[in-house]
Amino acid sequence: MADRGRFLKAALPTLAGVACGIAALGAVGLSLQPDWTGEIVELRDSLSRETTRSDVERLLQSPRFSKLRLKRETDRRWFVDAPHTPFRRSWRLWIDFGETRIIGVRVRDVDAAVTPL
Repeated sequence: MADRGRFLKAALPTLAGVACGIAALGAVGLSLQPDWTGEIVELRDSLSRETTRSDVERLLQSPRFSKLRLKRETDRRWFVDAPHTPFRRSWRLWIDFGETRIIGVRVRDVDAAVTPL
C-alpha cells in the first residue's frame, strides 16, 4: 500500500502536466478554427429597411460573405447560415421581408433556438 502512495505522489505532477498540455492544445486548436460571428454581424449591419431581396442576394455574392449560405424558408422569410465549426456556436441571420423590402432582421444561435421568436 505504501508503494502505491509513493507511486501516486510521484506520478501526480506528471499527470497534471499532461492534463495541462492537453487543455492548452485544445485551446490552441479551438482558437485556430474560424469564427463566423463577425461575418454574420457584418452582414446584419449592412442591411436596412430599404434593402430588397435582390440587394441581399447581391451582398451574399460578394467575396466578404462568400462562406455564408442563403436559404429561403418562404418568399417572406430567408435565413443565412454561417459554416458549422466544431465546438463553436452556429449562427443564423433571419431576414423577414414585407412586399419588397426587409421588415425584420434577427441573429440567433441555431443550437439554442431552432425557430425564431
